[in-house]
Amino acid sequence: MTRKVIFRTFVFRGGNVLCQATESLLKQTYSNFAWHVLDISGNGLNKELLSKYNDSRIIYVDLSSSHTRKEIIPSTYLEKILEIYSDDDYFAVLDADDIYTPNFVEKMLNYMEDNNLDAAACGSDFIDMQSGKLHDIRILKQNLIWESSADFQRYFTTYYQFMRTVWGKIFKLSCLRKCDFGEKRVYGNDTLFTMEAFRNAKRVGILAESLHKYYMSQKSVSYHFDPIRIPSDSILYDAALKYLRSKCGVVTPFNEDFLLAVYMNAIKDTLNVLLNAKISLSEKLDGLCKIFTSNQMKQLAAREDFGTYIMEGAYMRKQRQELFSDVANWLLALNEVPDEQVESFVDVGEFVCAAAQYADGWIVFKKLRMCFFIGQERWDDMVIDLTELEELLPNDEEILEFRKKLNSLSPSVDI
Repeated sequence: MTRKVIFRTFVFRGGNVLCQATESLLKQTYSNFAWHVLDISGNGLNKELLSKYNDSRIIYVDLSSSHTRKEIIPSTYLEKILEIYSDDDYFAVLDADDIYTPNFVEKMLNYMEDNNLDAAACGSDFIDMQSGKLHDIRILKQNLIWESSADFQRYFTTYYQFMRTVWGKIFKLSCLRKCDFGEKRVYGNDTLFTMEAFRNAKRVGILAESLHKYYMSQKSVSYHFDPIRIPSDSILYDAALKYLRSKCGVVTPFNEDFLLAVYMNAIKDTLNVLLNAKISLSEKLDGLCKIFTSNQMKQLAAREDFGTYIMEGAYMRKQRQELFSDVANWLLALNEVPDEQVESFVDVGEFVCAAAQYADGWIVFKKLRMCFFIGQERWDDMVIDLTELEELLPNDEEILEFRKKLNSLSPSVDI
């Protein structure tokens, strides 16, 4: 019996881009597939568009009345698919604005069945949607298959880039049936989905051919701020460590170093989106505070040998210092800060300046903290920090003034 591949696509807008996705499936050289198109656009046009193809393999599902974009995660509707189809069938995802090459299914199924794989990925072309130009290609030089715990650990840095997305892959339904995907919405849910699938797979492979075209657009959620993005970088970092411990028993220093570098680069992307978002200063400061008070950020700042295991120590530590310096300078450039956020503002400022070894900036934030303590009449707290400043700069005029003010306004404090 010929095995069936079940495709699933969420449609948020649709229109012309959906046509190219549709045609890429209908032109597949392997014809035994079903395509579940889950429409949450609510405009009714996509159903009409798909009906013109008059193909029974297209299964249109209107989710506009029961779902919003923010409720959609990769495992949405998967339970329904698992009820309908058998363990011998396969599952794949196609974004509504992407396409697969005509031989995607045929080549991937042959590769999986020849090598007894539970999950497989292929390469992807990254194309600018506006210009149509090729931006990049994610592809390996040769096929890769891994199955043992040692393999999952050894090849982690090679397959991690493929694990970050859910498209460009085929999974056995028997493998997905073992998974616990959860219902939490996170920026990067695709990574959590694929990570859970790989964790439950016995054998996984990457076919060294590009059979998928990913169209990059400024309208993508990657370029727009969403509050869930703030904690997501930490969640994904912890999830990857948990994945390796579960699948391999331990995390090697090399992979731990690698994941910390991935985390740092993700933070850079998140900061770029956050600080350029059209939101209030208060919201930006709140986001910064959550990012730079996380345990994962403290690990990044404290790692003395950061980058050493992945043979990029000097470069990674320079990148880390620039990250903290850029945030410090952004904070120092602010003319005013909402009263209720002053303390968290100086907390983050001191932290990033210390991490960047930016002594002058650290002094500025320490002095701002003194002003805040005076305004709040927190004399006991002021004594500790003021003493630290006096030891560093005993003749600084501002610090001498802080001492005079403390002595005059709070003579009862034990100094």
